Amino acid sequence: MAEQADRIAAGAAPVVVEGPLDVIAVWLAHPDEAGLPRVALAACGTNLSGDHINQLIALPGARQHGITTAYDPDTAGIAATERAWTLLHTRRGIPLWAATLPDGTDPAELINQPGGTAVLRESLTHRAQPLVEAVIQHRLDAFFARHADRPDSAELRVAAVRTVADLLTHVPAEASRRVVDHVANLTGTTFEVVASAVISAFDHEDGAPVPNPVAQPPPHRTAVTRAFPPPADTAPQSARPAGRAGHAVNPADLRRHRPGRR
Repeated sequence: MAEQADRIAAGAAPVVVEGPLDVIAVWLAHPDEAGLPRVALAACGTNLSGDHINQLIALPGARQHGITTAYDPDTAGIAATERAWTLLHTRRGIPLWAATLPDGTDPAELINQPGGTAVLRESLTHRAQPLVEAVIQHRLDAFFARHADRPDSAELRVAAVRTVADLLTHVPAEASRRVVDHVANLTGTTFEVVASAVISAFDHEDGAPVPNPVAQPPPHRTAVTRAFPPPADTAPQSARPAGRAGHAVNPADLRRHRPGRR
C-alpha cells in the first residue's frame, strides 16, 4: 500500500484483487490522467480476512466511491467473491461492486492482451455490476449446473429463487425492487414469486418453518399476501420484520414496489 500512498490519500476507489501482478494491472489501467484513479489491494490469494476488510473500509475512497472486487472468474475466485459479499455487506453506506472480467482472465492476464488495458478499465468501471448481483449469478449458475439433467419446471425455477433469497434480505431498501426484478428475470419467474421467497427467508432466519413452495399455502399466508403484506400500521407484528437487526429490506417496501404501483 505504501507505493500507492498518493492515490490512497487522493481518495482513489479501492479494488480487491488476488495477487501483486493484478495490483500492477489495475494501476496501469487507471493512469492519473484517465479520471478517477483506482487503487488495488491484493489479499495474496482468495482468503479475504476481517483484517483486510478493516483496511479496505478505512481507505478514504471506500465510502465515497465504493469497493470493487476483481477476482479471477474461476472456482476459487467465485468463492472469494461471495466471501467478500459476506464480509462487506454489513458495512452500511459503502457501495459494493464486482468487475465484469472476460471469461478465463484475471486483471494481470487481461492487460497483456491486445486492447486489454481499455477492457480492464471498462470492466472495473462502466461494466462493473453490483456485488450482490454477481453473487446471485454465481449461485444460480451453480444451481442450474447441478440440475442440468432435470427438465424445466415451475418447481425447479422456484427452487432456484430460494437459493438466492437469503441474499435479498440484505439488499438496501432503495434497491430492493430492481434486485427482485433482476432475480425474476434470471429465473423466469415473477416479482411476486421472488418477493414471497424473500419474506420466507426472513421467517426462516427468525426460526419460523419455511413452507413448501409447491404446496398450497394456507389462505391467510398465500404468496401474494406474503409478498405484499398490509401497511406497517395495520400488519400484525409477525408480518412486520422491519425492525429485525441486520436486515436492510423491509417486506412492506416490496408491497410498495409492486409492478404498476407508484
